[in-house]
Amino acid sequence: MAKVVTDTKHYIAIADALREKTGDTLLLKPSEMATEVEKVYDAGKTKEWSDFWDEYLMKGTRQTFYAAFYGAGWNDKTFKPKYVIKPVNAQGMFNSSKITTIPKDAKGASMVQMPTTCTNMDYMFQGSTIKSIDFNIYGISCQKMTATFKNALELESIRMIDARGCTFIDTFLNTPKLKEVRFFKENSVNAYIAENINFKWSPLLSKESIVDIVDALYEKTTGKTLTLSQVAVNNAFETSTGSADGSTSSEWLSLTQKRPTWTISLV
Repeated sequence: MAKVVTDTKHYIAIADALREKTGDTLLLKPSEMATEVEKVYDAGKTKEWSDFWDEYLMKGTRQTFYAAFYGAGWNDKTFKPKYVIKPVNAQGMFNSSKITTIPKDAKGASMVQMPTTCTNMDYMFQGSTIKSIDFNIYGISCQKMTATFKNALELESIRMIDARGCTFIDTFLNTPKLKEVRFFKENSVNAYIAENINFKWSPLLSKESIVDIVDALYEKTTGKTLTLSQVAVNNAFETSTGSADGSTSSEWLSLTQKRPTWTISLV
């Protein structure tokens, strides 16, 4: 390679330009300039990210998120919102996305927080790869949760669902890895599942989850059915390790007797 004579003033000009972009004031050696160029590049990406989320989330004021993060293009790398998202309309919000985890802020709070005023969460996570939902799901204003978690094949846990007044149509259809779910309740009288609900596709449901679901059944409801996976009940309430006989155990039978007006079906 031929040797080239350079002028010091060119290095000074480059260094001045880099310092202007990075905000640094230190002198730069030629050997350090590549690193500074990378900083400028990263700063450009940060601004691009910031500008995008300012626009997409209307600087944190956006409320309607119909299919906002639909499809495989949204994943853990691309879904890094600048603002906390509080959807009033969450229909299809994460439908078919490849997001596995909702990110948290610096204090550990979820960057998605459902307000009690959310009016639509149908198909919210349908077909997505979400693994855990670490924020409360409020259905009190929706009155229905149609296919909310349908075909969420990787879903393992849901922090809490406030299901007061909700109907459940294919809400948990084909959720084979679901283990943990909790439902909002004040006490045995004011429990808040009052419509047919089906978990037959979730054979891994934990004992704690099953007990919680039964406890959440509104005790004055009549003519409604809770459907559970028999495999889940057999394993959760088994009388001895490996016996998988939980559905005939006295503990399970005692639990079902707490809601005599409900049909509790095992499939």
